[in-house]
Amino acid sequence: MIMCTMRRAALLRGLLLLLALLALLAASGCSRRPAAAAARAAQPSDSATISVPPPAPAPRQAALPGRPAGYVGVVLARQAVTVAAEADGRLASVSVRVGDTVRRGQELATLATDAMHDEMTVVQATVAAARGEERRAELELDRTRDRRARRELHPELYAEEELASARNAEQEAAASVDSAKARVAEEVGHLRQLETRLQHAVLRAPIDGRVALRYLDAGALVHSGEQVVRLISAGEFMLRFAVPPEQAASIRKGESVELRLDSLPMSLPGRVSQVAPRIDTASQMVFVEAELQVPPSLLDRLQDGLPGRVTLRG
Repeated sequence: MIMCTMRRAALLRGLLLLLALLALLAASGCSRRPAAAAARAAQPSDSATISVPPPAPAPRQAALPGRPAGYVGVVLARQAVTVAAEADGRLASVSVRVGDTVRRGQELATLATDAMHDEMTVVQATVAAARGEERRAELELDRTRDRRARRELHPELYAEEELASARNAEQEAAASVDSAKARVAEEVGHLRQLETRLQHAVLRAPIDGRVALRYLDAGALVHSGEQVVRLISAGEFMLRFAVPPEQAASIRKGESVELRLDSLPMSLPGRVSQVAPRIDTASQMVFVEAELQVPPSLLDRLQDGLPGRVTLRG
C-alpha cells in the first residue's frame, strides 16, 4: 500500500515538471514570432524595386569666356649652330668660354697640326717625284715618236718588223705618260686633302652670336664630326608654345601674343609667325611660333630655353 502511494506521488511530480517545460517552450515561441515578423518586414521582397537616390553631381566650374588663360612657352634663339671638328686630332686650344660674344669668322678652337705638316712634307716630295716620272715619260714618248717618224719617212730602208717595233715603242711610251699623269693627279689630290685638313684645323664661328655650350677643352682627342662648341644667335629670340589641337585652328598668323617671364619686370609682346600644320606625335599638341619684340635693354637677360607664360591677345 505504501509502495503504491509513493509511485503515484512520483508520477504526479513528473507530470507537473512536463507541464512546466511545455509552458516555457510556448512562451519562447511567441516572443520569437514578432521579432521574425519584424525582420521579414524590414527585408525587401524579391519583387520589390529599391530606389537609391543618385549622388549629387559635383558643382561645375563656370567656363571662362574665350580661350584659356594661357599656355606654357619657351624662349628660343633664332639660330643655334653646333661647331664640330672636321678632322681627327687633338685640340690644341679652345679660345672661347660660355657666354662669350663672337663674330662670324672668329677663331673658336684649333687642332694640333704637327702631324699634318709632317704628312704634307712627305706628300709634297711624292708629288715632285711623280712629276719627274711624268717628265721622263714624256721625253721617252718624244724619242720613240721621232724614231717611228724617221722610219716611216723611208720605209724602203727598214724591214716591216722594225717599223712595227717602232710603232709599239711609241704606244708603250704614250701609256707610260698616261700612267705618270695619273700618279701625279693622285698625289696632288692627296696634297689638296691635307691642305683642306689644315684649313679645317682652325674652327671658326659661322654666325654672329654667343657661346651657349663648350663641350671639350684643350688637350682632348676629337674625331671628325665631334661637337666642340655650340653657338646661339645674339639679339634674335623667338617664342614657341604648344596648344591643344582643338584650339590651334582658331590661332591665326599675325595674332598678338604676350609672354610673361618671372625673371623680367615686364611682359614681352610678340606676333604669331607660324602654326604647325600637323600634331606632334609625342605630345599630341600643335606647336606655335611667334616673333618676340625685345627691348635692347633686356636682350642680355634672355636665355635660350627660358620658360614663361603665353597669353593670346587676339
